Amino acid sequence: MKINLPDGYRGFRVADVLRSVIDVDQYDDWIADPICYQDLDQAAVVAASQAAIRSREVDAAGATAIEIHSLGGRKFTAAYLPLPFRVVLADVIASQARPLQRRLVADKTFGFEYLPPGVKPDTAPYWTIDYFAEAAETSWQAAGMFSDDTGAPTDENQPLFDSAHEQRDASAAPSAVFGTGEDGTYTVLSKVAELCESAGFEGLAFRWYDIESFADSVPRKKLLEWLQSAGWQQGHARFYGDVLNALATRPDGFVSVDDANGFLLASYLAPIDDWLRKGRVLFFRCRDEYFVFEQLGDERAAQGFDVAAFERDFDRELGKLGLKRRQRVVSFNLDAEDTRGADDDETAILADALLKISWETTDAVTRYRFAACAPAWLHLCSRIAATPDSAPQLSAVFELLRLANFGRRSDCLLLPSETAAMSERGRNYRNSLDAQTAMLARLRHRLTASAVSPWEQHWILRLLTDVSTAGAPEIAFAHTVLSKRDSVQWYVWAQAAVLFFRHATATDDVRRLAEQVLRPSGQVGADRFLAMAAYFAELRLGLAPARLDAFAGSGPMEGLAVYLRNRIKERGK
Repeated sequence: MKINLPDGYRGFRVADVLRSVIDVDQYDDWIADPICYQDLDQAAVVAASQAAIRSREVDAAGATAIEIHSLGGRKFTAAYLPLPFRVVLADVIASQARPLQRRLVADKTFGFEYLPPGVKPDTAPYWTIDYFAEAAETSWQAAGMFSDDTGAPTDENQPLFDSAHEQRDASAAPSAVFGTGEDGTYTVLSKVAELCESAGFEGLAFRWYDIESFADSVPRKKLLEWLQSAGWQQGHARFYGDVLNALATRPDGFVSVDDANGFLLASYLAPIDDWLRKGRVLFFRCRDEYFVFEQLGDERAAQGFDVAAFERDFDRELGKLGLKRRQRVVSFNLDAEDTRGADDDETAILADALLKISWETTDAVTRYRFAACAPAWLHLCSRIAATPDSAPQLSAVFELLRLANFGRRSDCLLLPSETAAMSERGRNYRNSLDAQTAMLARLRHRLTASAVSPWEQHWILRLLTDVSTAGAPEIAFAHTVLSKRDSVQWYVWAQAAVLFFRHATATDDVRRLAEQVLRPSGQVGADRFLAMAAYFAELRLGLAPARLDAFAGSGPMEGLAVYLRNRIKERGK
């Protein structure tokens, strides 16, 4: 399917957008590239994107909607996009981003931001995800920014940051067209902590509101009307609506792709922010989560905050945008150190983080800010291992995947036996994963559960690809998936192919299966995985080079096949 580009759009920051995707955004992808785009000739991708712009249309062939599930139900719709389409889409959003940025209440809203190159380099979105960096003494560690439960500085089980990425030199930073800065929710909590400390807690309380099914509830007509009212050109808004209609699986709702789309969605709540500011209500927001203080900033503070009246008006304003508030409300009274309504895992963890802060010194709050900006890898593993069989808790799973994508990027093409050749980052990742036997056992059990979603199967297969050994049950499962691939989502059977040919024992049956499976499918996303599987099959099974070379065609696959062929040649030196 081809989608017409908006009149007046002739390209904006195509090269910068591509660099942003390669350097930052790809590690957040729901379906991550199998080799983290190491093969890309960025100039060639820019040229392909510019050719699409000159043709005045983008090709959505190969785009795939993905249903992301949490706790047994659908959480929202995401999408995998072929890279040229993704770059042009983000570039269109970037070309119209400034008026949306201006509409946001800068000191109250956190999360996705528009960060053109050279602007605010101190908030460039790298590298809170680098949990497995080389173990060098960094400036943050030396400053005692990490702390244990008692508040004492420690390096144990804490993320290590690559010293090269500590630099905040704009000239050395990747091109951050869109980014998240620090983790948005924890940045908000840090702001809450600072405010509470400065206020001395006297009668201070806040309530935490969440929008119900935010992404899937956004009415597209209202979203496009909002974009135009905020300064978007009509053709650009219409183009974005066409993209949503092409990708979505239901009449309304937003489709998550990357930070550019996340920024656009977060900006949709700007009218609510304006209403709160005009009403002199003190609040902080991260994406669709509001932290509203009951007294500070309210002119009626002396008479008390009328919660019922506020929530009635809040619901009315949300209704104007076609949204409604989630009925669960979490309220905090920090003076009394109690929490009401923290009845789920995520809320309990965040509430616990707030209430454990030592309020005596500003330094303690600063230490909290860095120590709690994201859960440590081992903590994430234990959380997932402890969840019910119904489904893993989504936020922990996503964070785990983001860290795994970055931790394995340099070593994803190594054979299972080549542990000595791993980078230090790769060894840190593998050792952490290998140590979580309870989690791995649960993942193996979950892989074949009747209620598991295709996306869950994909990421479970991806993690198990890194730790499987000959005879592991997931190898047999992958074989079954490959034998019935016509009835399975491409991102499941394609990842199953990588797992199988990276670990299966070389037999005649396995070689025959390779002849059947390792051939171009015509689906760009799947073929990148299949080419990687052919690479492993050639190294481990001694297959003729024709299996891998079959993927060397024109367009987006050409660079990958050449890159993998060169990797094999380098190994023969």
